[in-house]
Amino acid sequence: MVITIQVAYSSANFAGASIVGAAVASGLVKEFGPLLTGLLVGGRVGAGMTSAIGTMSVTEQIDAIRSLGANPIKKIVVPRFWSIFIMMPILTIMGDFWGMIGGLVVAKLNLQLSAFQFMNSALQALYLSDIIMGVIKSAFYAIVISMIGCYNGFNVRHGAEDVGKFTTNTVVTSFILIMIADYFLTKLLIIFIGG
Repeated sequence: MVITIQVAYSSANFAGASIVGAAVASGLVKEFGPLLTGLLVGGRVGAGMTSAIGTMSVTEQIDAIRSLGANPIKKIVVPRFWSIFIMMPILTIMGDFWGMIGGLVVAKLNLQLSAFQFMNSALQALYLSDIIMGVIKSAFYAIVISMIGCYNGFNVRHGAEDVGKFTTNTVVTSFILIMIADYFLTKLLIIFIGG
């Protein structure tokens, strides 16, 4: 919603309100939607993965799984990986949708743009490649989050203090790697998909 206001006032001198919907849609779908979803899920779900697996490690549940002849990676990591890998693109698309609705409301109330003007501008600027770019980014962020969360969870050894330390490490590492990955993914996807 803040993007809508910033674009409107920044573009008032040269393009007017006609590009507000386009700028919001393009920026939201290609960049802000996947990135913010990745950061939020990295903080919440990544930390949850680490604390759950770390607690299992401290209470020797992982050793119990091994003693029963089961592979803890298959039983613990794989379901978590697939759940976040499937849900991240869905959450990103939902975030994009609600972000566009928020932008529309701000454009209508604060900028006196009609809903038609905003949506027409947004839909003319959006391409399928933009949506694909956002979905690919969010899927990649899901891989980063699940691998860091599970890796740190398996490395917890010495009680609750260790669980807290590794959980914090997961959040910080996820944020940093998502930001770095965003830069390189954007460059690669612009080359291969266009942008």
